[in-house]
Amino acid sequence: VARREIIRAAGTPPIYVTAERFRQLKKKLARRCQAEVERRKPAVQIPLSVVLSAMSRDASLAVIEALLADMVAQRELVRRGDRVGLPSRAALTQKQRLMLEKIVVEFTAAGPAPPTVKEFAESHSYPLRDLEPLIQVAIDNGDLIRLSPLMVIQRDALEMLRQSLATYFQQHPTAKVGELREQWG
Repeated sequence: VARREIIRAAGTPPIYVTAERFRQLKKKLARRCQAEVERRKPAVQIPLSVVLSAMSRDASLAVIEALLADMVAQRELVRRGDRVGLPSRAALTQKQRLMLEKIVVEFTAAGPAPPTVKEFAESHSYPLRDLEPLIQVAIDNGDLIRLSPLMVIQRDALEMLRQSLATYFQQHPTAKVGELREQWG
């Protein structure tokens, strides 16, 4: 292990993989990610569950987690929560880039009360099916956070809501939902 001839993966008991097998698995994982990203363009990240499922025949969960951790540490992959992808930016058309910019600007300006994705699509006469991949790019870039299938919020606005909720609960430990709605406006 010290000479990096074998790799130790977490587990009880620990799991060991040869360095060569580990390199092969890393290449396979990178190819899987690339193929899934290609299928889901313009998004640049995919659900971690897709990767885990695709690699489950090749290695144990502990080994796959070790692969992911190593690849993220080496900056061969980017991991944000339950999504993973290659460290590249989305390839967008000019029209998509402009719409992505509008998405980020408007959701940032909306602060803690953003429109739903459907409302945004309707207000810009943009098809919802074309908007969804751009929303996912904004999420993958770390600009937005998904709250539900049709609800996203800007990262700082969510933190502001969280902070105000924590402060409110310090003063009112038994608050009701209606009071929270009123607090948040």
